[in-house]
Amino acid sequence: MRIILAVLLTVLLLGVARRMSMRHSVEYLTETHGITFTHETTTESFDEGALISLAATKTDKEMAVILFSDKPGGPYQELNMTPESGIYKVRLPAQQKGTKQYYHIDVYQDNIKIATFPTEGDQIIKCKGHVSTLIITGHILFMFATIFFGLLTVFTAIDLARGKGNARQSVIFLLFTFISAYIGGLPLGIAVTRATFGEGWGGWPLGHDITDTKTEILLLFWLVTLILSWQALRGRKMTISNKTYSFLVILSFAVTFITFLIPHSL
Repeated sequence: MRIILAVLLTVLLLGVARRMSMRHSVEYLTETHGITFTHETTTESFDEGALISLAATKTDKEMAVILFSDKPGGPYQELNMTPESGIYKVRLPAQQKGTKQYYHIDVYQDNIKIATFPTEGDQIIKCKGHVSTLIITGHILFMFATIFFGLLTVFTAIDLARGKGNARQSVIFLLFTFISAYIGGLPLGIAVTRATFGEGWGGWPLGHDITDTKTEILLLFWLVTLILSWQALRGRKMTISNKTYSFLVILSFAVTFITFLIPHSL
């Protein structure tokens, strides 16, 4: 039953983490001058460049211009968006992976600006490369295993705090948790980062990449807990008490889940 529960909770928690950590497009709808405009922001692009679109109920006398830059606030380059079947479209020039583009759309009628999208400032596009199916699948599976074994470690650690359970079994689950996090976060995580952004390890103190830094943090918590409870793997008494062990396991799992909620490479 615990294994089934761990699987269900793993799927649920990773689903929540993915939804909260991903950047989602925002849809803007504006009615002005008898025309309804709809724009769904673009948040990422790949090798072929970002395709930007703006839907309009009328395109007879209106002109849509996209202004884009590699820096927030410009200087901007401009491209006219071509209307086709009520949708203005334009593809931005492809950029090197790991860079960013900033854009907004201005709509004119009789040379007078009548609308801007997004309404509150430039939209950021992250330029990425494609990751191979093998690498991304392995990364996801090991991250799944991290949460799965982490939950089993939490369950068994709580048993120990209550004076029940088997310390060796719990620490075995802890070891599997650390190994899964290490493989998924370091060799496979670095491979994903290199394919996506064109760079290797960027965690502290070598760099400022938040994804790599949060991987360091969660690994550190699990490693400290593992070191302090290592004797249990040999059937010996742990250096720390069962309650302290339980607290460290729960804390490590909480830190892991929180790091999963942080968007990749802000």
